[in-house]
Amino acid sequence: ERTPARRFIICACGTSFHAGLVGEYLIESLARISVEVEYASEFRYRDPILNAGEDVVVVISQSGETADTLAAVNKAKEEGCLAIGLVNAVGSTIARETDAGVYL
Repeated sequence: ERTPARRFIICACGTSFHAGLVGEYLIESLARISVEVEYASEFRYRDPILNAGEDVVVVISQSGETADTLAAVNKAKEEGCLAIGLVNAVGSTIARETDAGVYL
């Protein structure tokens, strides 16, 4: 059983990163949940502090195949966090590897 999310971490690259910034504003304004937005390329190479069961990692990718973003998914899952993927491509790797894939 999962506890309610305490924090969302949005990881993306390029224009998807900018969409994540809009998501940060909306989630914090409407849901009043803390949100961090990070470049997936930086997230994968540092040692982020992730809290299993409390943090939700949301990745955004247009193709669903971005290597850095996929690495962020793998890091989130290794740490026991819920991973959600927002992608354009049905059946893409990110859509399959996340706990929940959302098609845009």
